Amino acid sequence: MNGKLILESRGGWKTALPFVLALAAAVLADLLAARYLPATGGFARSALLAAMTYIWFRLFYYAFSVLLPKDTRSRTVTWTLTEETLTLDGETIPRKNIRQVHCWPNRDALGFDHGGWKVNLEIAGGNRLLRSVKEGPAAEVSARQLRELVEALGYGSRWPAEPAKEESKDDEA
Repeated sequence: MNGKLILESRGGWKTALPFVLALAAAVLADLLAARYLPATGGFARSALLAAMTYIWFRLFYYAFSVLLPKDTRSRTVTWTLTEETLTLDGETIPRKNIRQVHCWPNRDALGFDHGGWKVNLEIAGGNRLLRSVKEGPAAEVSARQLRELVEALGYGSRWPAEPAKEESKDDEA
């Protein structure tokens, strides 16, 4: 069996930048807040600052990830599956080394759905994370191609069931 995958090409500074900026902004906000906190015991103050850092980071990370431009390039990857191997974009992976295949909808750290799917091939010696294209004309094709690979590997039952679409009552009449 063989096929092609249209995958989201992520990485680089556009992915790391929201994280780095959010971390810096959270630490800076905590340094400013620490000046105005009452001089309480060391543990209470430390626990409060740790909780505030977490909250600041989550807020700033969401804001920066929404406001900064995204790297939305896609790439096409070919795959070939035989009884013994999976060849993914020129890399040969013995099938006996594939321990598990995990599939889930694309969500961010806060649990917000951003469209698309992720598939993690759990392989001896490291994992391969494949992301379908999230939006645009290739999004549906990309998700279908990713699902075909998962089913070809024999893990089709791992693909989460899609929510049932409600039929309108006008159709029943």
